[in-house]
Amino acid sequence: MSEFLDTCQFRKFSALTVLAAALSVAHVHVAFAANVDSQKAEAGQRSSADTASTEKEQIKSFNEVLQDLVNEFAFDLRAKALNSLRTVAVRRVALGEGIPRSYESYLETQISDAFRKHSGTKVLQCTNCRIRRTVVENGRLVMTTPINNPQELDAIASQLGVEAWVDVSLLYQETSMVLGFHVFDAKSKELVWTKLYNTENIYKQKMEQKEAELAQKQSVEKEKISDYVLNTTLGWQLVPNVKDSASMLSATVRFAERFSSARHEVGTRFGFLVAPSSVLSDYPGIAGDPASSAEIVDGTSKEVILPFTKGFALSAFYSRIVSPDPLKTDGVVWGWELGAGTIVSTGYACFSVRTGAHMRMGKRFVLDVGGAYSLPTTISIRNKYKYTTPGGIGADVGFGVQF
Repeated sequence: MSEFLDTCQFRKFSALTVLAAALSVAHVHVAFAANVDSQKAEAGQRSSADTASTEKEQIKSFNEVLQDLVNEFAFDLRAKALNSLRTVAVRRVALGEGIPRSYESYLETQISDAFRKHSGTKVLQCTNCRIRRTVVENGRLVMTTPINNPQELDAIASQLGVEAWVDVSLLYQETSMVLGFHVFDAKSKELVWTKLYNTENIYKQKMEQKEAELAQKQSVEKEKISDYVLNTTLGWQLVPNVKDSASMLSATVRFAERFSSARHEVGTRFGFLVAPSSVLSDYPGIAGDPASSAEIVDGTSKEVILPFTKGFALSAFYSRIVSPDPLKTDGVVWGWELGAGTIVSTGYACFSVRTGAHMRMGKRFVLDVGGAYSLPTTISIRNKYKYTTPGGIGADVGFGVQF
């Protein structure tokens, strides 16, 4: 009777395994073939739908999928699912149709390694369980093993010190693989623990977890990325002045809006220009005539156009961040910039274009370098003189902080 009950338990176990696999709904397409490379996109730009599509198209080998199932079993062992058992032995390894018989020993080895590495349970090798004998019953030859004889199993369990028997089954279909475990108490024959691991459920959970992690990462990155950036710089600027280019001190405020994961910026630059002579007074040790707006030519007085000493520069720009990681804060992030605007002073205004590069060093420090070209313009002086400025090439460099 005990033998009959034990046999029925195993048949029930196999039937449950097959039924669970048959009722599974395919959510993830797993093809057990040679590995191929899948396309990768930037993490910051890949949507959750793209992630799901990539996972579905990923191709894994038979052994890789089987290892994923074993890893799920190992995870439960680390969670102390069978921590109460001190010694177990693998009694049966049942394989579905189409799986080579060689996977019996391979799967048993994988399960034994999982027990040893991820739990305190000792796995005993039951070589006597698989001994086949031929006996004559009612005039017929019958193949028998200790697995089908409860009395022999009890004797083996008592001899080896086995507390529980582990029955393993593996079923393979086109869209899924199912790994089942049934653990029976060696003395009472009661079912201690059972679980089915289905690739469809596992891969679906992994995809949902990755989508949630990606959404959380994108949310965190969005919080880190400010929609606007403001920096101020102080430096030197070569300005095409009324006659010749003049060196001037500059204080610039740069305000921009970011988009496309901080790779592009559009904004405005506003700069205040002042000649060093307007800031620094003459050294008092030498006396000299004050500056005059007139010069003497052949004994006659002639008006001279003086360069402006104060002015403003205003421009709109587009910037492209070239560095691979625009959010990096432990190095240099740089990009190029192209803008157009005007330089304005009292009675003077000219159109200018500028191109340059800006670098952020670390989190806050900014270095701006650029070159500009100002177009010729006509100015009116006292409603009496009209003078055409030549325009010319300018340059600037500034160092400051970013907010």
